[in-house]
Amino acid sequence: GFDADLLLVDTEADHVVDVASRSWSAWSPFHGFTLRGRPVATYLRGRAVFRDGRLRDGVRGSVLTPARP
Repeated sequence: GFDADLLLVDTEADHVVDVASRSWSAWSPFHGFTLRGRPVATYLRGRAVFRDGRLRDGVRGSVLTPARP
């Protein structure tokens, strides 16, 4: 078969949005909000690229630009 792209989510986990931990900007309208559900791991082409709250070493991506009508 083909390699899988997969996102695993813990639907019972709560977490508080903290702009300091994940944002490029200095603010977020969601800072301090409690959210239900948390990504646990992401697999790209069968390889773990995100796990335990961290990107894995050597992970590279590309910018996706939306098409204009």
